[in-house]
Amino acid sequence: MPSIKGNLLTKLGFPILATICFKRIGMEYNSKCITLEEAGHTLKIYHSNKRDMVWDIWSVLVGTFFCKEYAWLDVKDKFVIDIGGYVGDSALYFMAHGAKGITVYEPSEESYGYLKKNVSENGFYNKIKVVNGALWSPPEEKRGALKWNKDSAYRYEEKSQSVMSLTLKQIVNKEKKHRNLVLKMDCEGAEYGLLAQKDMKRTLRSFTQIIMEYHDGYVDIKRLFEAAGFTVIVDGLMPRGHLFAIKL
Repeated sequence: MPSIKGNLLTKLGFPILATICFKRIGMEYNSKCITLEEAGHTLKIYHSNKRDMVWDIWSVLVGTFFCKEYAWLDVKDKFVIDIGGYVGDSALYFMAHGAKGITVYEPSEESYGYLKKNVSENGFYNKIKVVNGALWSPPEEKRGALKWNKDSAYRYEEKSQSVMSLTLKQIVNKEKKHRNLVLKMDCEGAEYGLLAQKDMKRTLRSFTQIIMEYHDGYVDIKRLFEAAGFTVIVDGLMPRGHLFAIKL
């Protein structure tokens, strides 16, 4: 059993370690929010102070703001559909780079709570719409907690939250008034089923640019995007990485 002294050192050491790790990538950390600069904007990202969640958000922010995973996209004066918004890191990045507006979909109830707070606290509540929902095929209400497993995006367990789900076509129809739509998709493996839906090539043609994270290879997705008229660039190795597509 760990000693009382050992537990105390662990509790004291964690905030120090977290502060150092975030500072190494140019961010200020405290137990409630992370402050960073992006494209001339000071952004505050509120988060859970659970240890595993702190390291999870650290890895996400490294990708979004340090490694610039979404720098492929030109979002200035364009409307973005953000699938898998987490706590709002990508949406805030897009706004800092001049996006006209964004609709963000996030299925996790906890992440959705922080997403709403981050949109509001950064003053983008009139430009970013947040939806507690998921992409799924076929569209229906899924009852259960969203859990990651190695074989698929989600495992649904009984007696937990209800999650509204939509197809990509339904989401596009909601935003059809906007021109030059941009799609960002990171739905933890669910992309394979939803991209296999009927008339997907026609739905994809509603976008001028797409960036997505793939979780189990990209060959079939790349082929689908090319058939829909996109030039495709793959950034990453198997089985995970990013795929960027721009309409010819």
